[in-house]
Amino acid sequence: MEANGIVHVLQQHVSYLRTFFDMEQITLKYYSSALHLVMKIEPFDQGFSFFFPRYAYARRFVDFIKRLLPFESWCNCYDSKTILSVEIAPICRDDLIYLPPNVASTLENIGPIVICTKVKRSITLLDPFTLKHRLLRDCEYWREPFSYLFTSEQLVKYVVINVDEVHSSEMVTIDGTEYGSSNVEIARVEDFGKNDTRFKIKTHLGNLLKAGDYALGYDLFGINDLPPVILIKKTSYQDEMDSEYQLFLRDLQQQNPILR
Repeated sequence: MEANGIVHVLQQHVSYLRTFFDMEQITLKYYSSALHLVMKIEPFDQGFSFFFPRYAYARRFVDFIKRLLPFESWCNCYDSKTILSVEIAPICRDDLIYLPPNVASTLENIGPIVICTKVKRSITLLDPFTLKHRLLRDCEYWREPFSYLFTSEQLVKYVVINVDEVHSSEMVTIDGTEYGSSNVEIARVEDFGKNDTRFKIKTHLGNLLKAGDYALGYDLFGINDLPPVILIKKTSYQDEMDSEYQLFLRDLQQQNPILR
């Protein structure tokens, strides 16, 4: 049977197809009853192509993606086939982002350095220094799209040496998670036994950290006027093991298309 509906799903400007593996799990959970309608799936550079026997099935799949992620789509007809292209925003949770001035102004001048804390149909952005947070809708994102400065593959592990007290006036709740602004003293784990370099920074994780804890952050030391470190999340040995396992699964999926 010849495919009459093709959906190209791509995510550009990313070091690996991060969102696709999240989307795969959601698809298997919520769209599994309709997966038999897919004739075949073929990978291509920075994306996948889904082949359907009918255009209506392809359209239904695009509508399903639309409910999950911020994306932009367009349609072409070629040789009696309808090709639907879907581009997913290259922003993922824990990304460090520099907002373009026009975007920052539409978000009440948040940032411009922000952290992505959640991605669904909208993107949740948090200023780690002021605790200001804004929701960027998909239509707003595609009006002036942007990418990230750093992504989770570049996170560095730090140990917490000291944490200042967090006051209730410096707390905020975003998507069910509480954040507290505080000054902390940290050091790179990899520097132990090599040097005594320490960093005193402001973080939105003050209420979650205590001396002796570990945290992951982006090393910005020596980059213009930016702080030397921006912490992203608290971590533990188990988190690290889980992360290594996820990296293993991702590599396995990339090397073995049949497992996708």
